[in-house]
Amino acid sequence: MGRPNKHGITAAHFLGVLVLGVAVLTVSAYREAANLVHAKEQPSSHSHLQPSNQITKSFIVDSDGDEDDVRLGDGQCGTKLVEDRTEVCTLRAAIQEAHVSTGVVKITSESRTIQLVKPLPTIQNPLEFNLNGTTIDGSRS
Repeated sequence: MGRPNKHGITAAHFLGVLVLGVAVLTVSAYREAANLVHAKEQPSSHSHLQPSNQITKSFIVDSDGDEDDVRLGDGQCGTKLVEDRTEVCTLRAAIQEAHVSTGVVKITSESRTIQLVKPLPTIQNPLEFNLNGTTIDGSRS
């Protein structure tokens, strides 16, 4: 389900079961994550070159759809217009927009079920998820 990022993690690692905002990862993904945490704990002479973990942008997923971002790179998460002419933000659009953003992006969502119709893009940049009970159903992707 998508190509792995530089750490070997794909969107499939996050598509298990999301319950109460906690992702259930595969054993291999857990091991990879543990290795990354261990690597971060090691002192580095280049620590001044490491990126800040400060969140630079936030997207709120307010749709259970699976549409693409309509204006990729504009700094806004937006898909189709709804009746009142406002755009909605899907998880897919938020991840796509995060890929072209700099810094750490936070993606939040209230409790909902998102039905994917195709695999999510590979996570390439630092992201923080706060999915608050959101379930991601990838059975049709």
